[in-house]
Amino acid sequence: MAVHEIGNQLVAEIDKKKQEREPINNDFLALVADTKGELNEMIEKNNSILCSNDATALLGYETKNQNFRSVPKQEGTCPTFQPGFVEKDALLTMFCFMHISVHNIQSPYASYEVFPKLDNLHCIGSEIWLSGSNRLIQRINRAGTLLQKISTVNRPLILASNLKKELIFAFVLPNTKVYILKNNKIQTLMDLDSWCPVGVCCTMNGDLFISMRSIRKGHSRVLKYAGTKETLNIQYNNKGKALFSINVSFALHLAENRNRDICIADYGGRNVVVLDALGRLRFNYRGTFSNKGEKSAFKPSHFATDVKYQMVVSDIANNIVHLIDCNGAFLRYLGYHCTGGLSLDIDGNLVIGDLMSGKIKVIRYLGEES
Repeated sequence: MAVHEIGNQLVAEIDKKKQEREPINNDFLALVADTKGELNEMIEKNNSILCSNDATALLGYETKNQNFRSVPKQEGTCPTFQPGFVEKDALLTMFCFMHISVHNIQSPYASYEVFPKLDNLHCIGSEIWLSGSNRLIQRINRAGTLLQKISTVNRPLILASNLKKELIFAFVLPNTKVYILKNNKIQTLMDLDSWCPVGVCCTMNGDLFISMRSIRKGHSRVLKYAGTKETLNIQYNNKGKALFSINVSFALHLAENRNRDICIADYGGRNVVVLDALGRLRFNYRGTFSNKGEKSAFKPSHFATDVKYQMVVSDIANNIVHLIDCNGAFLRYLGYHCTGGLSLDIDGNLVIGDLMSGKIKVIRYLGEES
């Protein structure tokens, strides 16, 4: 309202100035019209002399150019607009943009020069599960204190959890099994035979979505399971074209949005694929930049959805986080490095990791109304 009031005041002042200037402008226009008439009359007279054979008129001609050398000047000055300096932080506060607070945690992956590095993280309650480029899965609290360390037979690729807050994970290709941690013991949850799991998420009713690639990487798909029973197979669009990238081994991190959409971050395909609850394509998000010349191609990696139905996706190529609404419209960037995983904690805070330093940031990015 205040912005509209200020605008209305400025418009009223301009209208007032225009009314005050109107008589002066009319007098000036009348003077210009008279001068133009005299000038045209003189030009016609000169042309008639040139076209005639009257030597007396030619020899007796006296120029009147001097009468027109001084151009009539309009009195008064026009108002000019001089924009003031805009303080960015003050403007953000004035328009009630989200106030972002950040809490830093140092994970066990602390600035290793070579290996291991922080690859992935997943929040369960107030705790954070981590995996890196070594054969370990580790659990820490918000203070960064190591609570548990689990040795694995291979390098973990993905971390997830079910409604019972049990950790679910899978290893890098060509592993074909999905594992679960029950009573601190690793058990096989599912064997996908000739398919390799590259993403897992639990739905609001306890079902599992698993993204997978064939062992030879020629096919990619997403399956939904109720227990161990397959209930949905998503691989192609309505034209028979593959929905997901193939011939690559990258993860297909996925999440179910609160509107039941299935959202997949396809790093290999350089887009976010959003499907409805029946697996039909709703839209693809391929990134958006104000100055594309200064940015690399969009490469989405880790993914989450929040209580506002928004999608939070890390863009590894540009080391930034995109915030997208449930219809694929870009909302804003969260300018934090996010190369070592992304998740939302029990309070709705964004938790992101940095691959090289092992540092974790807990970011409160949602407004108070959330």
